[in-house]
Amino acid sequence: MDPMQPSVEKKSFGPIIGIIVIIIVLVIGAFYVWGGKLSNSSSEAAPLTPTDSVSDIQADLNSGGTLNVDLSDIEQGLK
Repeated sequence: MDPMQPSVEKKSFGPIIGIIVIIIVLVIGAFYVWGGKLSNSSSEAAPLTPTDSVSDIQADLNSGGTLNVDLSDIEQGLK
């Protein structure tokens, strides 16, 4: 080797590629776990079945409770 030539360092890309592979595996694993939780929560929810019968609509309205709204503050704000 000639002492007048600058030495060229060889850079290794192995550690960088390893880190990238580990990050990709972690992201895929996170999506897998997240997807499992989503499918568990969606399977536990009761499916909504819309009905048009009058008795079902009346039962829904009756089970909703009462709605108490005080509109006196609105009248004061409009004046």
